[in-house]
Amino acid sequence: MSNIKIRPFVEGQDESIYIDIMNRAMKELPDFTPMTLADAEMEKNAPNSDKRGRFFAEWNENPVGFIYAYLDTQRQDKLGYMDGPYIVPELRRKHIGTTLAETAIQNFKDRGINKFESTARNTNVPAQKFLEKFGFRMYRVFSRMKRSLSDLPENVGENKDIKIVDIGTGDEALKIENALINEAMKDHFNFRPTTLEETKYYTREQEKQGVKYNDFLAFINIVPVGIMITVIDPREIEHQKKNIAWLAVLGVLKPHRSKGIGKALMIHAMKFLEEQGMDEVMLGVDDTNITNAMKIYESLGFEVTLKYFRYIKEL
Repeated sequence: MSNIKIRPFVEGQDESIYIDIMNRAMKELPDFTPMTLADAEMEKNAPNSDKRGRFFAEWNENPVGFIYAYLDTQRQDKLGYMDGPYIVPELRRKHIGTTLAETAIQNFKDRGINKFESTARNTNVPAQKFLEKFGFRMYRVFSRMKRSLSDLPENVGENKDIKIVDIGTGDEALKIENALINEAMKDHFNFRPTTLEETKYYTREQEKQGVKYNDFLAFINIVPVGIMITVIDPREIEHQKKNIAWLAVLGVLKPHRSKGIGKALMIHAMKFLEEQGMDEVMLGVDDTNITNAMKIYESLGFEVTLKYFRYIKEL
């Protein structure tokens, strides 16, 4: 333990070190797409970025680990998130992760943050035990699901009376997107409104890196009642060596749920992605989503490929 030194992240100096550690620590995960300096810059300059709480662990003066005691600056409540620790593979099980976690928890305490979360994959039992050792308790489960874009479903209860329009990602479209998502998601777990500044920022920054977004709105007459956002990331496609895309966001306004609108948006989006040359589509879902979304996805042929356990610690 005497070989470990903890130091804070220095903005403008440590971005390349951060990227190197993250890529080495995550390389073994088959679904991980290597990060770039552009990713670090996007994180750093985001409207909800927390400039504090980032720490490196050095082993014999070499940076080998990273942790982020993150506080979403846009939330009204003080809910933190412990992102990490991330340790390069060759130096795991040397108490580095424990030292970083102790540093992050103390940082939360020093900032008056008494409740914070973290996440572990269902496939990573050591990470689960690590969090439990620090007093975290698992309280929510999320799933990643996928489906082939061949043999797409039809006549499975989708609403055929709505009109679906791709509104693009211009400034006016993003304004509509932002308002509709906030209204549709306000009764969901851990919700906090996304600012229009955030919506524009992340969309524009990702587009600079070649990511393709499409916003599909569902209309009843001239009133938008649902939204689906699809994402195609060329870096992910190149790294995974398969044509994969995402159904990133699905939201239907509460008065219009259980009418097949979500199914119609999903089927429309999947047909679009197939036309774009994609072979497979992924999505993420809260297993106990208030809209029972997981059962809808299963009815459309999606299967679970991975689960994420969300943990919380309250001081």
